[in-house]
Amino acid sequence: MSTHPVAVQRRRGRRRNAAIITSSLVLLLALLFWGAVGTLKGPPTHMPDTVAADTTRNLTFQSPTKSVTCQINDEGARCVPANPKYAPPVPNCPNNAVQIRVDAQATVKECAATFDKPAGPLAYGDDITRGDYTCQSRPAAIRCLNTETQHGFSVSPNNYIDY
Repeated sequence: MSTHPVAVQRRRGRRRNAAIITSSLVLLLALLFWGAVGTLKGPPTHMPDTVAADTTRNLTFQSPTKSVTCQINDEGARCVPANPKYAPPVPNCPNNAVQIRVDAQATVKECAATFDKPAGPLAYGDDITRGDYTCQSRPAAIRCLNTETQHGFSVSPNNYIDY
């Protein structure tokens, strides 16, 4: 090794640069790791595994086949079937977009309003509850019910039933 002062200074500079680059990479990897760990935590334990928590008080989800989109909150539940195979229960709705809704009063059929982007599918057999309202995903239909009044509905692209 050379003991020339310029050569010694260059080696020290390269070592310092290498140390700075190494510590920067370690820090970057640590930040990426902790960010990835945060995203791996998944949805809160009170939600079904297939549906992520919404940041608002509404939770929008779909049937596993994505043929029905629903939204539930502590004031009610509503669902819109995609391409229903039955005559629309409400005349003059654009594109036959009808939603079926249950609230504290009763079950209502009306022209569909817009939904938030769905958080994901609600797997068959899973239920979601917000306040007095529960929606259940079953192979035949999505069923939503006001647990206090027992008013509710079942809806699929093939059929709807209100009770």
